[in-house]
Amino acid sequence: MGDGSSKHVFTQIKAYNKKGGNFVADSNKAVGTAVEEASIKDLSPREKKDLAIYPLAELAGGIYKAYFSTYISLLMTSVYIFPIAIAGVLETIQAATQWFASPIMGVVYDRTSFKKSKYWPWWLITGCGAGLAYIMVFALPVFSADPTTLAIPAAFFIALSSFLAAGNSTLGVTLFAYFGKNEKLRAYLSMASKFTRDGMKVVVGLIFPLMLVALTDGGMSDVNAWAIIAVVLAGAAIIGFFVTGILTKNSAPEKEAVEGKVIARKKKSKLSDTIKYMLTNRALLVCFVAMSLGKVFFFFHITGGGLFWRHYMNSMTMMAVWSTAISLSAIVGVLLMPIFLKIFKDNKICFVVAIAIQTVIYFISTFIVSPENPIGTIAIISAASFFNGVSDGFIVPMFAGAADYTAWKSGNKDYGLTMSVYSISVRVGSVGSIAIRTALLAAAGFNSAALAAGEAVPEAVMQVFRNYNTTYPMILCAVIALLVFFVYPLNDKKVAQYRAEIAERDKQAAEA
Repeated sequence: MGDGSSKHVFTQIKAYNKKGGNFVADSNKAVGTAVEEASIKDLSPREKKDLAIYPLAELAGGIYKAYFSTYISLLMTSVYIFPIAIAGVLETIQAATQWFASPIMGVVYDRTSFKKSKYWPWWLITGCGAGLAYIMVFALPVFSADPTTLAIPAAFFIALSSFLAAGNSTLGVTLFAYFGKNEKLRAYLSMASKFTRDGMKVVVGLIFPLMLVALTDGGMSDVNAWAIIAVVLAGAAIIGFFVTGILTKNSAPEKEAVEGKVIARKKKSKLSDTIKYMLTNRALLVCFVAMSLGKVFFFFHITGGGLFWRHYMNSMTMMAVWSTAISLSAIVGVLLMPIFLKIFKDNKICFVVAIAIQTVIYFISTFIVSPENPIGTIAIISAASFFNGVSDGFIVPMFAGAADYTAWKSGNKDYGLTMSVYSISVRVGSVGSIAIRTALLAAAGFNSAALAAGEAVPEAVMQVFRNYNTTYPMILCAVIALLVFFVYPLNDKKVAQYRAEIAERDKQAAEA
């Protein structure tokens, strides 16, 4: 893959030079300009307003992640009262559906358009639609005297909500690639979106357990309480996505995309070219593996957190502190991104350093995490989450850089399909996390009915809870750090040059 160029690129460069230009010199000049114009203060008022769109979408999406994705495992075992195996299957359906949805919707965003619009209606379809489907998942038990019989309808609405949520996530990262005009802006945009997304996780993580306790202590059943909370939170997210759609409608990328349909028709690009270069894009593949592994241990903490605090730590009240602390730590950590970038200069190096620090922290956690030490447990995992905020912020620009490479190499600006790999990696990590956790707990003797009846948690199950919050994350972090440092081939300067060449190629296509 390296620094080679496709035949199409060579043809464009040759044509550019025949017109009296010096493509290499002009590209290098453009690269320097892109780096120098990294500051937000240099943007126009319209561009500054557009930068708020992706973080706003992440704010609304953070509600879905913080409640509907985080607590679905607890919902399956504590409200539906499904056996752990059935609960694991339904969670797997939730995550696996998004594997297919992300690339499908990526192609839809790239290759189709509405009559007078491109992206903004999809915020309403995917964002608002996902909220309605999530409400059904959490409200179904209200309509049945025996929720254990609802596996099939639950599976349907889980699959529907997952498909729409995946499309929504892919839409966000697709627009991220357009809003971030250079690597520094992408880092700052990633920081802002991580801040809003995890900020909402802090809010929901704090209020959900308190709302649940307040409603059930007031005499309401668990079934009704979970459903009411779902309606309230999904309603807030739906409003957020509606506003995001309106802002996107008037944004520069939306207008450029509508105008760009003419260029796309002239170029007659082949989807097969994009797929070919995606499959040979080492940077994209490394990001995919790194993100997938990172999300495995992330979801150990998040989707497995309810089970961990209910059965290992035996304190649902402290879970509110846990949920708030790890999300708040990530938010504070992400604010370190400008400092990291100033010190280490490159997104890749910043990511590797942040992951390496997490490896050390998880090693220390093996001596601290225990039911007798809830404060220490929260503190050490929150410390890891602090630097996870940093690493999470830097990997999104790395994905976008890999997408730039695919666009440069293939000649097609199929950012939706390429950036869908980011969404797929999150879902692969989620499925892997659920599958590993479910298999280990089942093998260790986890029994939902027995535990609900008050039986003691087996020692083998207790050990699984401990390991998936300490030892397993430590190992995964070490693997990720080594993989990215030695195998990821891009740096910020290379990516800036790819973007400059893509811009010139588009200019020539428009003039042809």
